Amino acid sequence: MAAIIFLTIFTTFTILLLVYRLATKEEAVVNSRITKYVQPVKANVLTSSWSSVSKSGLGIVRYLSHFVSTSPKALYFNNKLIQAGIPLRGSEFFVIVILLSIAVGLAGFVFSKGELLVGVVMGIVTYLLLHVYVTMKIRQRISAFNHQLGETLSMMANALRSGHSFLQTVDMVAKEMTPPVSQEFGRMLKEMNFGAPTETALDNLLKRVPSADLDLAVTAILIQRQIGGNLAEIMDNIAATIRDRYMMKREVQTLTAQGRMSGWIVGLLPFILAVALGVINPGYMNLLYTDPLGQTFLGFGLFSQLVGIIIIRRIVDIEL
Repeated sequence: MAAIIFLTIFTTFTILLLVYRLATKEEAVVNSRITKYVQPVKANVLTSSWSSVSKSGLGIVRYLSHFVSTSPKALYFNNKLIQAGIPLRGSEFFVIVILLSIAVGLAGFVFSKGELLVGVVMGIVTYLLLHVYVTMKIRQRISAFNHQLGETLSMMANALRSGHSFLQTVDMVAKEMTPPVSQEFGRMLKEMNFGAPTETALDNLLKRVPSADLDLAVTAILIQRQIGGNLAEIMDNIAATIRDRYMMKREVQTLTAQGRMSGWIVGLLPFILAVALGVINPGYMNLLYTDPLGQTFLGFGLFSQLVGIIIIRRIVDIEL
C-alpha cells in the first residue's frame, strides 16, 4: 500500500514538472540566449542546485495558480495576504495550502498504516494551521503599525506646520519611518502619484491595514478635507489620543496578566499531565483511549477545556 502511494505521488509530481517545463520552454530558450552575453556568477554547486529546485517548485505553484485565480478562496487570500504583508498572490498561497494539506494527509495515512481517518484529520489540521498562520501575521502587522502610528501622525503634523503639502508629508513618512508604516505610506504615495484621489488612497490604506486607530485618523483627515480646518492640530490631537489608548491597553494587559496566565495553565495542564503519565507508566491510560466510556469522557473533557478557555479569554479580553 505504501509503495503504491509513493509511486502515485512521484508520478503526479513528475507530470506536473513536465507540464511546467513545456509551458515555460520558450522562456527557457530566451534565458539561455541572454546568459551567453552575461558573465556567470560563481556559486556553490549545492546552493545553485537547491536554488534551481526551489525555482522549479515555485514555477509549478505559479502554473497551477492560474487554474484557481478566479476562485472565491483565492480572492479571499488576496486580501488577507496583503494585510499580512506576505509577498504571494492569493491563488499561489491557495495552491500551497492545498498541496501541503494533501502531502501531510498522505504522510499521516502512510505512517498510520492505512488509517484513512488519521490522514484526513492531519490534512484538515494542516489546512486550518495555515489559516491561523495568516491571521497571526495580520495581527502582528497591525500591532506593529499601531505602535508606530502615534509617532507617524506627530511627524506629519510637524511637517504640515513647516509648510509641506499633504503629498510631501506622505513622502516624508515613506522615507523616514520603518516598516510596516513606510511600506503602506509608500504604496499610498504611489497611488496618489498615479492619479488616484487622496480619498481613494486613504480608503485603500485602511483596507490594507484594518486598524481602529488608523480608521480614526483616516476619518479625521477625510472630514478635514471636506469641511476644512487645521490638519496639523487635528493630527496632534489624534496622535495624543492614540498614545493614551496605547498606554491604557498596556495597563489593561498588565492588570489581566494573571487571568491570562491562569487560562494558559488551565488549558495546558491536562495535556502536560497526560504526557507525563504516558512517560512514567505507558499503559496506565490505555483504557481511557480504547474503552468507549473512556473515549466519551475524553471527548467531554476536551469540550469542557475548550469552553473554559473561551470563557477565560472573554473575561480578560477588554475592548478599548
